[in-house]
Amino acid sequence: MLCFCGRPARSNGFCIYHDPQCVKDPECRRLLVFTADCERCNLPGGEVSGVSPKLRGARIHGPLFVESVTGDVDLEGARGLDLYIYNVRGNVKLRGARFRHVYIDTVLGEVDFSGGLAESFVAASAEGAIRSRGAEVRGRLHVLSSSGVLDAEGASVVGEVLVDKFRGEVSLGVRAYSLELARVSGAVNLAGAAAEGDIYIVESTGDRLDLSGAEVGGRIFILASRFGGLRIDRPQIFKSLVVL
Repeated sequence: MLCFCGRPARSNGFCIYHDPQCVKDPECRRLLVFTADCERCNLPGGEVSGVSPKLRGARIHGPLFVESVTGDVDLEGARGLDLYIYNVRGNVKLRGARFRHVYIDTVLGEVDFSGGLAESFVAASAEGAIRSRGAEVRGRLHVLSSSGVLDAEGASVVGEVLVDKFRGEVSLGVRAYSLELARVSGAVNLAGAAAEGDIYIVESTGDRLDLSGAEVGGRIFILASRFGGLRIDRPQIFKSLVVL
């Protein structure tokens, strides 16, 4: 008898990788070996280098390292512990994925974490697009030294959102404790953003800054920044503005 994936099946019709009970059985779990091409599988942690991982819907029971990949990294709907991705020339597909910590460094392509869940999310040196629409981050969300499009509309962040050295359009209609944008070059859309604390915009320039519908518990500091236009539709926002 074979599992639907073609591997030998156990008595329940599933192979050890697709049997949801295998990871609970110590003897069965010891038989699991990490593989980079196994959708909806239960896998131990591991490393992927030089090949495009196809792990959509996988359950990864350990840290996962992905590096030096030419092609897409497909982890849509995957779940795991810590995820580290380095040096990818292709798209990083994390839509609906759930990991404890996500760290991404050097991607030439699109990073899509829309609808995902993580304790922390950090992306650095991504050239293309970073999307985290509707994502839930229970700690910090940091985007560093990147370019293209940053779209986090509808995301929820328990801690701080930090965007530093971003070149391109930034759209952060997020709910967060605080927002800080530093050295951003491009249009900034904070329409509908909500911050319990302060919002900082520092040494940034662009065609426009949109604060329509924004809510802030503290102040909005605009420091050493210049925008072609400013949109505000709530009188209380004017009272919160500090421009230096």
